[in-house]
Amino acid sequence: TYKNWECIVVDDGSTDNTIEKAGMINDERITIIHREHNSGEAVARQIALEHSRGEFIAMLDADDWLYPEKLERQINVLMEIQDLFLVSCGMAIFGKRGEISGIRATGTGVICRFEKVEKLPVAHAPSIFKRSGTLGICYDSKYRMASDSDFLRRVLKERTFIVLPYVGYAYRELDSA
Repeated sequence: TYKNWECIVVDDGSTDNTIEKAGMINDERITIIHREHNSGEAVARQIALEHSRGEFIAMLDADDWLYPEKLERQINVLMEIQDLFLVSCGMAIFGKRGEISGIRATGTGVICRFEKVEKLPVAHAPSIFKRSGTLGICYDSKYRMASDSDFLRRVLKERTFIVLPYVGYAYRELDSA
């Protein structure tokens, strides 16, 4: 439902025809960046962050999707509460066969401040944060897994956030069996 967005597709050496599929979408808000070799999620996210021009940042992995009103709802809260740094929401968890297996990370809608570094109180995937607060902080490529949590832990320190009590993000979680 939110119309003022840009999408930066970082094809990090994928083998699923990402370039061809994304190139079929005729929308000037979409920028496609192709890399020959896979360097991991941290590098791909950092490239997207560096190429972004918007005031707010939201990430979306290739196998996940957003509910139609997610961006609009979260950006409205960020615009309404000026000193808020991050707005998140709940995630519907899907298995590889498309079945919903649970809901995670829904919140109470209470503004909090992140002060303790050890436990991250918010998920990266459904979050939107202010781009200005990321200056000088990068996704660390030494982490092959959880670079998003590491980044969020560092960028959120001493800042305010809110987790809204609704599901706006669909997260695909591969089944272990």
